[in-house]
Amino acid sequence: MLKRQKQVTVRFTEEEYHQLKNKCDAAGMKMEPFLRALVSGCTIRERPPDSYKALAAQVAAVGNNLNQLTRLANSTGKIENAQLAEASRIMNCAAKIDCLLWKQTDTGNPTASGNTKKKAHPRCAVW
Repeated sequence: MLKRQKQVTVRFTEEEYHQLKNKCDAAGMKMEPFLRALVSGCTIRERPPDSYKALAAQVAAVGNNLNQLTRLANSTGKIENAQLAEASRIMNCAAKIDCLLWKQTDTGNPTASGNTKKKAHPRCAVW
């Protein structure tokens, strides 16, 4: 664990404090990590709505189900090439949506440890 030994006291006007508090609330961060992230040069975005994660889970579930159906149809041979191509197209669309949602929800905000490096989403490299 990183030990922080230096302390800085900053004074704000009421208006400045409320602006800082509103920005921290919008980003879903406490003031200390928010200010550390700014000092580190991070671009901090507003926290996306909670519905994004639920939507991403639904997209992932659709992709998983479609993948299972495609594998089953492919292994039994009871599918035509056009149907297989359409299933593949839908899977790619679901992967793109999932990737875009992932970028929207996870980019820009440092983790609780202050680490701002983010791994690429595994499906983003597909397209």
